[in-house]
Amino acid sequence: MKLSYLLLLMIVISATPLVSLSLPSQAPSTTLVNQINAGQYPTQLTYVIKYNISNKTQTFNLTYTVNVETQGNANVSVATNAEKLVNGSVQYVFSFLKNGTYQVNLIEDPMKLTFLPYIYPGFLYNSTYGVSTPEGAVALNFLGELNYTLFGQSVYKYNIYMDNGLFGSSIILGDGVLYQFNTTYKGGSLSLQLTDQVLGSSPILLQSNVSPSSVMNLPYIYSTYNFSDVSQSLLPSGYVEYMPSTLFGNGIMTVEQAYVQYVELEPVTKAYVPVTSQGLPVSFLLEVGNESNLTLPFVPKFSNTEQIQYQQMIFKLNGTSDGLYQYVNRSGVTLTELEIEGNGTIYQFSLYTQGGNHTYIPQYRATLVGNRFVNGTVPPIVSSSSGNLPFKVISPMTSLLITIIVTVVISAIIVLLHRPK
Repeated sequence: MKLSYLLLLMIVISATPLVSLSLPSQAPSTTLVNQINAGQYPTQLTYVIKYNISNKTQTFNLTYTVNVETQGNANVSVATNAEKLVNGSVQYVFSFLKNGTYQVNLIEDPMKLTFLPYIYPGFLYNSTYGVSTPEGAVALNFLGELNYTLFGQSVYKYNIYMDNGLFGSSIILGDGVLYQFNTTYKGGSLSLQLTDQVLGSSPILLQSNVSPSSVMNLPYIYSTYNFSDVSQSLLPSGYVEYMPSTLFGNGIMTVEQAYVQYVELEPVTKAYVPVTSQGLPVSFLLEVGNESNLTLPFVPKFSNTEQIQYQQMIFKLNGTSDGLYQYVNRSGVTLTELEIEGNGTIYQFSLYTQGGNHTYIPQYRATLVGNRFVNGTVPPIVSSSSGNLPFKVISPMTSLLITIIVTVVISAIIVLLHRPK
């Protein structure tokens, strides 16, 4: 009996996802990457698609052929027989999957079934996080590392939220290739299964014409304030941290964003990935892009000129005060204000909207606290509106009755113990 129990326990343990020790929990400090290594990107992927709807299973083939160019760019040819005949014309079964050749970037196009189901391996973490680029976004919820290999690669289990609305459980290989994906589509169940992969045999060189500057080697934490309709003023809402991390030789860079917001007097770390209309809450958001489209805590190559560009907006110098340069951008009823230190660090970011009397009302403000990380872990939050309190609520009447009964019992025991003999 004990032997059978032991064997059963071993089977259960072997099938259970393990906590990953090989994947980091978040992006590293500033690192310069001059190439995508051989064996870390695909040149061909072959899948079988199974689509079950109305108790009928359809099977399709899917192949991605990757022709790598320079600087991480590639032409991807997509070939699939996922087609159907509708009123005499051929249509695709899935709106997100069509034959054709697409221009992609292996760093800026993460996990897209339309183009290439692959994510740069350096963007795999054992956390709940998001990756956002100018081309789209993906959110990943890490579930564990499996204790076996596939195609010679480590195997990781995630829930994935894609920006085309698809969500499901998945298995991702250590080389960044999507091995398995299970989701629903138009009332049916959809399964994507990798059957073969060919990886690049030589590194993809990223011309190194950039290097980390001094302002990139620091984390930046800001206190944040939001406008309150009740007080008609800005009130503290928490903190946001920006950490420049990977700098690729082709000019692409990453910035990690982590938020500590106050919910019912308790801090909770969250950021939002734009994969749904409301955004999906995650522990941190990794923004991927170049200097012109990233939310950076500094202005690259800053010089105190009359005009600067930040986040694709033009700001004009509006004055100086206490060693800070004040720049403003006016667009319609919105005014954005930057207060910048001499080295380009953004000390304060403010957003205003114009009121009825043509005065600007502050809506949001972020003020630099310092160059340090948010340390420690955030305690779990129990919301009074969730209905999941850590204790059972007792009504006042029940509490009073219990108190009376306990008092009577204790009094009776005392009387019995002190009866005269």
